[in-house]
Amino acid sequence: MNPSPDQGLLELVKNAYDANATQCVVELLDTNASEGLVRISDDGDGMSADEIANGWLVLGKSSKSTTKLTRLGRVPAGNKGLGRLAALRMGNLVDMTTRSRNESNLEHELKVDWSRFSQAELVDDVGLQITTKAIPKNTQNGTQITIKELRQRINRWDVKRLARAMLLLSDPFGDSSSGFKPKLVSPEYADLEQLVEKRYFTESDYHLTASVKAGQATAIVADWQGKVLFKGSHKDVCVDDSKSSYLCPDANFEFWVFILSKTSFESRSVSIAQVKEWLGEFGGVHLFHNGLRVSPYGNPGHDWLDLNLLRNRNPEERPSTNTSVGKVEVNDRKALLIQKTDRSGFIETEAFVDLRRFAMDSAIRRRRAGRCGRNRRRRPRQRLRRRRHVRNIGPARRRPIWTIRCQARRQLRRHPLLAH
Repeated sequence: MNPSPDQGLLELVKNAYDANATQCVVELLDTNASEGLVRISDDGDGMSADEIANGWLVLGKSSKSTTKLTRLGRVPAGNKGLGRLAALRMGNLVDMTTRSRNESNLEHELKVDWSRFSQAELVDDVGLQITTKAIPKNTQNGTQITIKELRQRINRWDVKRLARAMLLLSDPFGDSSSGFKPKLVSPEYADLEQLVEKRYFTESDYHLTASVKAGQATAIVADWQGKVLFKGSHKDVCVDDSKSSYLCPDANFEFWVFILSKTSFESRSVSIAQVKEWLGEFGGVHLFHNGLRVSPYGNPGHDWLDLNLLRNRNPEERPSTNTSVGKVEVNDRKALLIQKTDRSGFIETEAFVDLRRFAMDSAIRRRRAGRCGRNRRRRPRQRLRRRRHVRNIGPARRRPIWTIRCQARRQLRRHPLLAH
C-alpha cells in the first residue's frame, strides 16, 4: 500500500495516463478539514461495464502489459491495482462514473461504501452493483472518481508534495511526446508550475549527455558555450574495467551542472538567487520509466546517485543535488526494472544496480571533463595593487603587519640583549 496521500492519488493519475487521457484534473475540496473530498477527472477512453467488473475491480492481476502499447503508443504504468485500492480507501465513500470511448451513449456508475466491508466476514459477501444509464450521444468520454468523507486530513505539505509529483510526472524539463498534462487545482501547484517553466538549463556551466544501448555507453560533455570538452565511448565511460557492459535497459541521461558563485553570474541575465530557488525545488536526478517519473528518485533528501557524498570528498570539483539537475529516461519494454509494491522505487535487481552504475560513471566523467575546460562566464579579475607605502596615521594597530615586523627587527639589531 502507498504510505502517503500524495502517492495514493498519483496512482489514480497514472490510471488516467494508461487510459490515453491527455488531461487529468485533481480537485481537493475541504481536505484540511474532516469529511473533505477529492475528485479526479480525465478525458481518457473510459470503461465499459465488463471492463469495470473484470478489470478495474480485480486485484492482483491486470490486462495491461508493457509489451503492448496503448492506443496513443504509451507503455502502461499500472499492473496489479494495489495503488488504486490504497487511494480509494482514503475515504469512506467512493463514487465512480465513466463513459467509454466505444459506447458514446452510455454512462456507467459504481458506488462503494467501505463500512459494509468492515461489517462483513468475507469480501465476497458484499455485492457491488454497476448501474448503466443512457446519455446524449457525442458526450465527452472519460472517468470521474470522487472520494468522500476522507479518513485523514490532507495538510499543506501533502498538497505541495502532490503538486510537485504531478508536475514532474510527465517530464516537464523537455517536450514530452506523451501529450499528458495532469493538473492539480491548488495555489501550490500554480506557484510550482510557474517556477518549473522558467527552465534555466541554458545558464548551466556544464551539460552532460550520455546514453546506454544494448549495454554499451557513450557520453558527451559540453561547456556553457556548447564547446565539447569530452566525448567518449563505452571504455571511456565505464569506471569498472572488469565490466564489459551494463546489464540494464536502454536509457538516456542528461545532466546540467551550475557553478553557483557571484563571479560566474555577473554577466548573466538571471540572478543566482533565482537559479538557487529553481534548483531547490527541482534539483537532483529524476528517473523516468517508460515516460513517467518514478518516486522517490530526485525527491528532496533522496540522493540515489550519491552526489552529495562524493562532493564531500572534493567540494570544488563535484556537483551536488543543490547545484545540478538531471533526468534518466529508461525505455524498458521488457520490464527488467520491477517497482516495489508500495511504489517506493525499484527493487535492487541487477538491472537497476547497473542502471545506477551507468549514471554514476557518466557523472564522474563529467567532472574529469570539467577539469579540461574551465571556460566559466566570468569577468576578468582586476589585479590588486599592493600598497607599499602606508602613511603612519592613527594607532599602530592600523598599520600593515609587515611594517610592524620591520620595526621590530630594527630594534633587535640595535639592542641584541632584547633578543634573549
